[in-house]
Amino acid sequence: MDPKVKPTGKRWAVLFVIFLGCVVGSFSQFVTSAFGGYLMEDIGLSTSQFGAITMCPMLTGIIFSIFAGTIADKKGVRFSVFVAGLIGIAGAALRIISASYAMLMISSFLLGFLPVFISSNSAKLISEWFPKKELSIAMGIFMAGGGAGNAIAQAVTAYFGTFYNACVVTLIMMVIAYVLFLVVVSDRPEGATPPPADVPISQTIGNVLRLKHIWIIGLTMICFMVGNMTVSIYLTTALTTRGIPVTTAGFVTSAFATGIMIGTIFGGAVILKIGKGKFRIPSLIVGIVGGICIYVGWILASPAISAVLMFIGALCCGALVPVNMAAMVYIPGMKPEYMGAAGGYANMMRFLAAFVFPSYIIAPIAGNNFNVFMIFAAVAVVLFGVFTLGLPEVLAKRPDPVS
Repeated sequence: MDPKVKPTGKRWAVLFVIFLGCVVGSFSQFVTSAFGGYLMEDIGLSTSQFGAITMCPMLTGIIFSIFAGTIADKKGVRFSVFVAGLIGIAGAALRIISASYAMLMISSFLLGFLPVFISSNSAKLISEWFPKKELSIAMGIFMAGGGAGNAIAQAVTAYFGTFYNACVVTLIMMVIAYVLFLVVVSDRPEGATPPPADVPISQTIGNVLRLKHIWIIGLTMICFMVGNMTVSIYLTTALTTRGIPVTTAGFVTSAFATGIMIGTIFGGAVILKIGKGKFRIPSLIVGIVGGICIYVGWILASPAISAVLMFIGALCCGALVPVNMAAMVYIPGMKPEYMGAAGGYANMMRFLAAFVFPSYIIAPIAGNNFNVFMIFAAVAVVLFGVFTLGLPEVLAKRPDPVS
């Protein structure tokens, strides 16, 4: 944030709107989960095709996240989201009338544009609107939107009755998020100095990728998504193979999801409080504790104890996310005009890890051995803390960078 500008109450309105955009993006992706039977029986989708439709918005993120950030660096966040929102709304509308695998894939890919462009530029917006002392918790609140959208989708979509109704609700939510963004959000507070916009897009991307610490942040985002998605996707099924009822297994998994959301909101501030502004050693300890809790929670036979340990493991995993995202703003060589590209890169690594690792790397290795799945998840969380050691201590006793 420009130190010449005092924080205003509008920053929380901006944060709410981009949080809502994250919720809508996650909701629109997972709203299909309650209608697997309809999509496979009435439309004739195979299991793999149904999974592809659910994951398709992540493919949008893999392809366009860096582009979304660099366009915002060049043209501004509002302009980039204005265009992306039109594409996303068109995709949401197209899904209402989609009656084939091809149309569902196209519409799911298009509706991913709005949430991808918002999430790719979240770090850029938050760093412009929030002072340094609030950066971690603001990042955490935004990142919790993904889990909140997933939880809402899992909880309410079955009550919509038909896939058509679910798609109409998705369209309405996306329109509301889009309009609120255009009404409420501006690129920076009034009076803040805008960063230079005359740097070519290719040069911006190149400058960002030459920053060695941005690659470490990419690795931490991969570890987060591998740990988070592996447990979220496979834990319920894994527990049922041990004779645990599916409802009880689902409760354990929901405890993990709740821990991720709470950890992303409050964990970063707790880590910085414990470390008195320094985060590396506390992050390492948190990562190790999180990985141990996840694996021990899996191997124990008691669902109640497993739920508690999974919750603690998820708290630790989620807590490391806002710390890393906040540190990205201050790593050596980072400039305000690079923040869109940097945020887009981090976003791309998250989507890439979620799309590729659980289904295409871990699953072929693990086969039907769910112990291997949980080992991968636990090791990923430990490595999350280990890789954080590679970041400089940039969140303690430093002024906000001048835009």
